[in-house]
Amino acid sequence: MKFNKTIFKCLLICLLCIFSEKIVAQQNKVDSVINLINLSMNNNKVDSNDIINAVEIISRASLNDNQINQIDSTSNLLCNKWPNEDWPYYVKLGIIRNGFNGDAYKTIAYGKLQIEKLDKINLPWASNIKSEYLALLRFPFRNSTLLDDGFKYYTQKLNDYKFKNDSVGLRECYFVLAGFYNISGLTDLAIYNIKKSISYVDSASNKEAWINNVGVLGYYYLKKGNRDECLKYSMMSLKQRERFAYVSLNMAMMMLVNNETDSALYYINLARKDSLSGSIGDFTQIMQNEALYRIEKGDLDSAEILLKKCWQIINDNKLPVNAAGGTMAPDYYLALIRIKQNKFDEAIALLYKDIERLLNNRLDKLRDYKLIAELYKKTGRHDKASETFTTYISLKDSLLADQDKYRSYSFEAEQQMNEKQLEITNLVSKNKIASLSRNFSIGIALLLLLIAAGLYNRFYTKKKANLILEKTLTELKSTQQQLVQSEK
Repeated sequence: MKFNKTIFKCLLICLLCIFSEKIVAQQNKVDSVINLINLSMNNNKVDSNDIINAVEIISRASLNDNQINQIDSTSNLLCNKWPNEDWPYYVKLGIIRNGFNGDAYKTIAYGKLQIEKLDKINLPWASNIKSEYLALLRFPFRNSTLLDDGFKYYTQKLNDYKFKNDSVGLRECYFVLAGFYNISGLTDLAIYNIKKSISYVDSASNKEAWINNVGVLGYYYLKKGNRDECLKYSMMSLKQRERFAYVSLNMAMMMLVNNETDSALYYINLARKDSLSGSIGDFTQIMQNEALYRIEKGDLDSAEILLKKCWQIINDNKLPVNAAGGTMAPDYYLALIRIKQNKFDEAIALLYKDIERLLNNRLDKLRDYKLIAELYKKTGRHDKASETFTTYISLKDSLLADQDKYRSYSFEAEQQMNEKQLEITNLVSKNKIASLSRNFSIGIALLLLLIAAGLYNRFYTKKKANLILEKTLTELKSTQQQLVQSEK
């Protein structure tokens, strides 16, 4: 018993030491960030390298609320010293990337506050960095139970930016809403919104945004199962930028769906080359696609190794299910391997695990439930098959209901924007009419004044002429009288 207590105390001390070291390490990172920001404030010019390094540390550190507040307070001092610089807001962008240790509520509240501040700054840099905030804030909405709140927030911002004629804000809001509709399984609305986003992109001045959004449009057509449109927009994007792993993977997936495995391998290899300059999310997606390719070719061992590596990357980097690179769902592919191995119970367990992780991704959840029902039926568990199929039908019904709901919601949002635009037009028209009426009245008054002045001038001139004439006549009479007197 004493031995067990001794071991327990040793373990507790070790854990406390590890925990203390971790806290000290985190605080050291915070101190490093604050020092880098202070270095910039001590100079007469912002040192971009210091700020970039600070943002990198913030994004990767595991910080508590107090440490985030320290960094935020220091960045506010930077805002005060450099009110016309964007660097302080890049520091705050790093805080959003950090994500308040996975607390979606705090991340969203902080992001909204910064967007509200940027909305009030009428400078080009504010508009550009605001687009980054709008794009980044979509992730805590998508990877939490707050997706409906995300729909409401971005629709409201859409109305605001329409009213202000803010093309950058409109582009990002349509882009984010397209992603929300996509993971909700409402692919037609996703396509509509991404096309609206593209319409607000100036392909000449913002080529990267245009290439990205066109590539995303190709992905949505992949989800819809429209091969021709998927390839059309994906190729359009690839022609503009050769190294684009995301689009190459779209092409690979479309080839796999259509059993064109050789072509799929070509695009997987192309994506692997492209990922050298891409994100961790891109690299994880490549592993998933290559695993599917190997499953199709019957190389199950290699596929499983890839998926286990995929999970390791997800865990090490805390990647959410809906990351920038796409949906991270390796358990689905592992389930496909187990099915090939006739390990149906393991496959069912993996699919349920996948469903729990997917959260908002309804099309993927429908896929999983349908497969589970088929596996239950295949193993003779008909009650379970029936129960799972009922869940599948219920989820599908909710999807169909939401198609009508959000289509109406989207229409109403557009209508509200049009009504606001109409209000502006009417107000402008009323102002024009009032201005014209005022100008007309002033014109009439001026005309009457001119006429009166003309008449008065004419009267005065005539009166003056009469006086001169009378004086002249008087002088003539006087002269005549003098002449008469002279003759006498």
